[in-house]
Amino acid sequence: MSAQIACIDVPVLLATGERDVCRPLTVELAGFVAATDLAGFVVPRMAHMHNFAETRSLLWERLDAFIAHVARAATRSAG
Repeated sequence: MSAQIACIDVPVLLATGERDVCRPLTVELAGFVAATDLAGFVVPRMAHMHNFAETRSLLWERLDAFIAHVARAATRSAG
């Protein structure tokens, strides 16, 4: 999947739990070479079942902040 990941050319927020089933976040993020905005977030006290974690609101807040950031950047570049 490395070739497909390298072609993603939109903003990407990659979030994982503190204990998850993917490779370390920095390794995963390195593949997104064409992403126009790239962010990573490790949610504390969260495992792979994100919606069951007591800290899931941290993930939702980070997602909301990333969307707002991308929207502001798009507005600035369009104006």
